[in-house]
Amino acid sequence: MPNRLTIALLFLGAATLHAQEALSLEEAVAQALQHNLALQIQRLQPPIAEQAVMIEASVFDVRFDGEGSYHRSSREIVGATTDATEFEQDSVRVGASKLLNTGGTATLSTSLQRTETRGSGASLLPQLYESTLALRIAQPLLQGAWSGVNLARLRQAQSDLAAEQLRLRAVALDLTLEVTRRYWALSHAIARRDLTLSSIEAAQQLVNEMDARSQRGLATPIEVLQAQASLAERKEELIQAENAIADASDDLSEAMGRLLQAPGPRHAPAVAELPRTAVPLPDFAVMWPQVLEEDLDSRIQE
Repeated sequence: MPNRLTIALLFLGAATLHAQEALSLEEAVAQALQHNLALQIQRLQPPIAEQAVMIEASVFDVRFDGEGSYHRSSREIVGATTDATEFEQDSVRVGASKLLNTGGTATLSTSLQRTETRGSGASLLPQLYESTLALRIAQPLLQGAWSGVNLARLRQAQSDLAAEQLRLRAVALDLTLEVTRRYWALSHAIARRDLTLSSIEAAQQLVNEMDARSQRGLATPIEVLQAQASLAERKEELIQAENAIADASDDLSEAMGRLLQAPGPRHAPAVAELPRTAVPLPDFAVMWPQVLEEDLDSRIQE
């Protein structure tokens, strides 16, 4: 009777597991892509590399500058008559400069100057305005010349950004592959546990049958002991199967980023059963060129 109760409780535990809300493979992958710590760290690398590109590109940004001045003076000439003259002058200049990818510098500037003279010594033009517009281009011919030298750091930053984006994609694809493998590993462990439960039930029926046959003198004590030993072996296999489920569940939770989010006792999620039909493999001649084209490690090295 205790053995039957134990088996019933084991079957009840298995039924409770399957009664949980099933976790599909797509949901497991989605949670992993959202919560996996390694992927979250890798997501930070492309924005950092993008900032490096912006820093290197800012070297070629247009720079504006400007200045203004004001000057005032007075002069008195003492003679037969006293002549007093005042000079007032103000000016303003604005300009823009840009470093060219050839290493040269282009500068465009404009200025406006006003001169005013007051007093008896003033000229015929009491106010004089003067404006200028200048364009200046300087280009080195040897050191620091031409785009190959000046764009090297920008191109390196852009290459680093492309590599980080490919690494992020590679990490996401590797994580998807690993979650898929661990998902079906857990499903396989649960299936083996269920098979072990069935074998325990059969072994228990054999023990009961041998006990009944032994009471009627139709079975020897050795046969009874063999049936009990077989039942004990099946129970040991059940313990190992339960441990395999716990390990597979922890592996899947780790890949999904849930291992540290659920304190307290953890229970294996109810995953889908193993497929009963084989999935046909793609043709090698068609698959191999696609593999070479999508080889992210090679593209990162480029």
